[in-house]
Amino acid sequence: MNQSMLNNSFSSQLKKLDQILAKSAKESNKAEFLFNSNARTPFFMLESIFRILRKIDAKNNTEFWYEEFKYLEDALGKIDYYHFFAKELQTKKTISEKTIYYFVENQNKSFAELNTHLNQKKWFTKTGLENLNKDVIAICNSVTEKQILSEILKEIEKINAFVKSEIKYTDVELSTHEIRRKLRWISIYCQAFQGLFQMRHHSKSRIKLEKYLTTEIITSPFNKFPAPAKTQQSVFLKDNYFFALSWIINELGNLKDKGLFVLALTEAIENTEKTSHTVSFAKACKILGENKNCITTILKQTEVLVTEFFEKDVLNKLAKDIKRFNKQ
Repeated sequence: MNQSMLNNSFSSQLKKLDQILAKSAKESNKAEFLFNSNARTPFFMLESIFRILRKIDAKNNTEFWYEEFKYLEDALGKIDYYHFFAKELQTKKTISEKTIYYFVENQNKSFAELNTHLNQKKWFTKTGLENLNKDVIAICNSVTEKQILSEILKEIEKINAFVKSEIKYTDVELSTHEIRRKLRWISIYCQAFQGLFQMRHHSKSRIKLEKYLTTEIITSPFNKFPAPAKTQQSVFLKDNYFFALSWIINELGNLKDKGLFVLALTEAIENTEKTSHTVSFAKACKILGENKNCITTILKQTEVLVTEFFEKDVLNKLAKDIKRFNKQ
């Protein structure tokens, strides 16, 4: 087993985390400091690593660390959600102050909830971080690259099954957001497990996948994988298929954001103006310049994008590259 891949993956994120947590110790509002310091990124990367490792190694607190980093990433994501809408809606002259304050108030509540959690968790101390590092060392000595790749292949199989028989295009959260979330994990693993994945040019697929090969996607920094260590063996993914994966994640993200914007404003109006959901939704659509059928349109667009994407067999082509490596 080449341990350098997991060592590098952990050390890169833990170094960032150590620096942020050290500075946060002096802050009265640690949650706000973590949010402003972009702590969400290393939390997210560590969550993704432990998301896979917990299925392989049950002895070294992998489930505990997965749950911990998931909570922290989700908490910062919740703060970002309210922060985004509060900021964006301030530019809308037709929005009442109390509606904007609804998002500000919920952001502050989310800060308070995260601060309570941070104050209760001893692992944020120097001793706690040492325990995390001890578990990391043990994990690196017990988990193999092929085990990691086997779990990723299982996830791809589950995504295929979800799209084939489970997804229902009746709700933005349960369709647009959910399928995007599942697909995004596959992309994130290529960043989180540093050096495990690289890309190789595959010219034959260019015409087939031309729609997905935009300049924005091809040049995105998120589509440049971390370099492997000198002795590291990597899985080489066909580049155009990975670009296609990135494209649909981006497009579904745009649709999800559009839908959530309407639904979030509807929720705020409903709570602050004490109107019915129907009235609040109509008002939200008018403020945002959206058609009253916008959610239905988003769901139909989601179905078209997902159906066409899976007809291109993108995930299975990427899975084939992983399987080739695992047979070595």
